[in-house]
Order: sequence, then structure tokens, then C-alpha cells
Amino acid sequence: MERLDYSLGRTIFTVFGVVLYFVSSAIGETTDDIETSSDSESQTVALIYDVKLGFFAVGVTDLELTTTNESYELKGDLNTGGTLGQLLNLHGEFVATGTLVELIPTTKTFTMIEEKEKKQTRKEIIVKDQTTTIKRTDRDDWEFATPSGNDFMTTLFAYSSCQDEMQVFDEDETFMVRLKEEFSDKKLSQGKQYVSGVTTQCHYEFIYDDDETRRVDIWYGEFEDRIVPVRLQIRIRFLPSGIFKLRKAE
Repeated sequence: MERLDYSLGRTIFTVFGVVLYFVSSAIGETTDDIETSSDSESQTVALIYDVKLGFFAVGVTDLELTTTNESYELKGDLNTGGTLGQLLNLHGEFVATGTLVELIPTTKTFTMIEEKEKKQTRKEIIVKDQTTTIKRTDRDDWEFATPSGNDFMTTLFAYSSCQDEMQVFDEDETFMVRLKEEFSDKKLSQGKQYVSGVTTQCHYEFIYDDDETRRVDIWYGEFEDRIVPVRLQIRIRFLPSGIFKLRKAE
């Protein structure tokens, strides 16, 4: 369970520090190291989330979601900040790409780079052609068939509506995400600088192998003429919730 907690936070935004309970690595690379794609007919929306652990600011994540009628690309720049975030000093970048069928994403490739500055170690996670390769400076490379499902970032940020059930892969494991309850026309108030208004709230349970569950709530609302996640709340055992709040467009 400890490894899943670490991986969830790491992938979530390598953690936008989110959650120092989840994360313990610092990442320092540029998106020049990560392959991306472009499409002249694509539509792109920039999403900036402030991240808190309870009342404490822990970071900011800049996401860019690009979609066509048949594909998507989600990439992010993740940085810590605030009182707790300064202690973590994390930076990370990732890219996820895949197909879209009736607005439902399916991961095809996923890349994340992590570095631990203090230990001077580096880790790369590369998902491509149904194969996952993990490269580390302190261990041998590890390659295996990618489990079923989508990566965490796609699951949390690339959907535009509640899903009854989803599979999520975490390195060599897969677990289920099930919708427990959906609230339509939910009024959300997040403060002047954040996206508020009428939303749809999805109350999910992340179900692990040992049948332990974690609650994750996602609120979908309108932003830049699109429906995107405007708030995420992740219940963390023994700690305050990790919260992502989408900033209004400048």
C-alpha cells in the first residue's frame, strides 16, 4: 500500500507536491526531453491548478490539453511552492497521448521523468507500444507489458464527465475506479481567482488489491468553452485532503 500511495501522488502531479505523503522525489527536466505531437486542427486549453494540502499551499501545476476528433495530448509542468512546497522543492514534467472515442480517452503513450537531487538518482517511466520501461540510475532497467487502463494523469484530467468505471495502471499494477455517486447542477464556489459556478461532481472510489479504498472527488465545469475538471479533492489517510483548484483565465 505504501508503494501505491507514493505512486499515486507521484503520478498525480509528481505531485504538484501534492502531497508530500505521496511524493518524495524531485524532478528536473524540460519538455524538450519528452516527445510531443502537434496537429493543425487541434484545440488546446491551458489549465493552471493551485494545489493545497488542507489549508497549506504546496504547489502549482500547469497543464495543456490538446484534442482532435480522434486523439488527445496532455502535458504538464509541475512545481512546488508555498510553506510546505518549499520544503519539498519538486519539479516535474510529463506527457500522455492517446485516442479519443466519443470524448473517452485511452492512453497510448506516457512519459515521466523524475530526479532526486539529494541522492542524485534519476528515474524515467516510458509507456509505448503496450510496453512499459522503467530506467533508473541506481537500479537495473525494468521492462514489462503495460497493464490495462489509463495512466493517472489521463484519468484525473482528460475526461469531461463522470464514468461508471475506469481502470488505472500504476507501473506494473492495475486497479479499479468506480463511481459511487454523481451530483448534477452542483453549485461550486472556490473564491474570486478560481473557476466557480454550476458543475457536475463525481464521487469516486479508488479500489486497491487489498480492497482498501480512497475517495476522490472531481468537479467538472465550463472553462474556455470546454468542460474540464475545475476542482479535484483527494482524501489522504492520516492527512488533510489534497485539493486542486483551477484558476480563472488571465
